[in-house]
Amino acid sequence: MEKERRLLSGKMEWKELPTNCCLNKMTSSKESANINYTRQETKRRAKQDFHMKRLSQYQVYYYGTPEQREIKRKELRTALQDQLSEKEKEKRVFALDTADFHRTAVEDKKVRETEDEAAVKRHEFLKTYKRDNKTLMELKAEQRRLDRLAQWKEDKELLKHNPINWSNTLK
Repeated sequence: MEKERRLLSGKMEWKELPTNCCLNKMTSSKESANINYTRQETKRRAKQDFHMKRLSQYQVYYYGTPEQREIKRKELRTALQDQLSEKEKEKRVFALDTADFHRTAVEDKKVRETEDEAAVKRHEFLKTYKRDNKTLMELKAEQRRLDRLAQWKEDKELLKHNPINWSNTLK
């Protein structure tokens, strides 16, 4: 049985609790580690190890036999040559990336210009289509009006000659 200390009426008393009762409930933040922190620490350690390895390549070796010093100088020369080759490689990659960027920018500009031209052509086509459609509708309306007038005139003429049953529906 676990005990819990409680403050009752100004006195500290011990009260027994069952063993299956959890006094300190753990939350998920206390149970699991912060994964982002561990990732950042791993990245930081890797960078630090890389820089330390690089720095150790450039340390001057003062002590030792002439053969050991020559070996250290040779390692230093190879490290410097590697560094130069890496810089040249980075320059080539940057130049390729820059050329690729410029090519992509030119292609993008051409595509935008063609899209703009297509949009202007479409706008002009729709404008002429609307204008032609409007004139066609006006012509149809005028034709219907003229047809109605002609029908009215014909009906008037028929009424003049035959006032009863002018439409010949009665036989």
